[in-house]
Amino acid sequence: MTPDLLTRLPPKAKVSKDLPWNSQERLDAVLAAVANVRCTNFAALQGELLALHPEICGRTDFLSVAGDAFCFPTTVRDQVFDHPVFRIWFANLLCELNLDFLGQAKAEGGVEMALAAFSPMLERVQTDLSSGRRPQFASRDIDPIIAERLPPSYVMPEGEVALAAAVRMGHPLSFFQEVVNLALDRIMGTWPNVHDLIRRLVAIVLYLPDGNFRSCSASRYPGVVLISARDSSIVDLEESFVHEAGHQLLYQIAELGAITVPLAGGDYRLPWSIQVRDIYGYFHAYFIYVLLARYLERVMDRDGRDGERATARVKHILTGLAKAREELESAKDVTAAGRSLLEALGVEVAGLLGRHPRLVA
Repeated sequence: MTPDLLTRLPPKAKVSKDLPWNSQERLDAVLAAVANVRCTNFAALQGELLALHPEICGRTDFLSVAGDAFCFPTTVRDQVFDHPVFRIWFANLLCELNLDFLGQAKAEGGVEMALAAFSPMLERVQTDLSSGRRPQFASRDIDPIIAERLPPSYVMPEGEVALAAAVRMGHPLSFFQEVVNLALDRIMGTWPNVHDLIRRLVAIVLYLPDGNFRSCSASRYPGVVLISARDSSIVDLEESFVHEAGHQLLYQIAELGAITVPLAGGDYRLPWSIQVRDIYGYFHAYFIYVLLARYLERVMDRDGRDGERATARVKHILTGLAKAREELESAKDVTAAGRSLLEALGVEVAGLLGRHPRLVA
């Protein structure tokens, strides 16, 4: 669809070209901007460490190794800086620096330990990237930096007996990987742009069949998607991956600027359930449900159970989108960047409602 044609379409038929799932060019621009921000932040971090902790810098090889990493070819450097293990390490170090600055460090030596861990962490990241596979698949053998950030509700089994029992649950990882690849192929055939989102934003798929969730991701372990054994069909698995890729996209967008006022609260009941979220959580849910509706409206054209299930899901989602749009657009704790994003999402919602009036009648 050309830009000129896009501007001539009636409002109910429009899709927003400002959203990365509608435009390859827009996705490229967002990810390039995020890469530039990370590069700038890493350079600034080195200067700040040298100014605040010269003795620690002298006792570790951090500055020399970091300098080498900074000089990697741009494509390689961006891949390293985007790797989940690197991103978690970076967030951990910033936390240690802030606590140290405020005199609230939980233990002495936190900054030095983080710097000393940089070189081996970087080696693990480079080894992981050398495989060329994306996403990577894992079950229990995950990097310790990621393991430390898993949801509090999930406890990684420890000890031979517990590990053996966990391994016996669900299917072998090789079988799970084949099923996921089948789901990804179907996503490719349904909406190539979203398949590209998954390929570029989901680095690691962690199969945890004993998880008490269907799928899970969080900003504290970015680029990692947790999948349990609770999806009952391939189309369910498709939805899980689209859902989690949407979260990964919004995390990256937020790296360019906060979408809600930091630390803002709020008490919003989600229109799709009885769950209550603050303004940040509500924004996330709205963003994800818009993306899911845009994907599932394509699945509605399939024959049989997939089409029927997608129609029911789109109907359920649409019943709450109009209310969520109204509440979020009038919320006071949304930033200018957030309002720009809400405007683009509002175009999507108007298009969905216009294309499927019978589902909201």
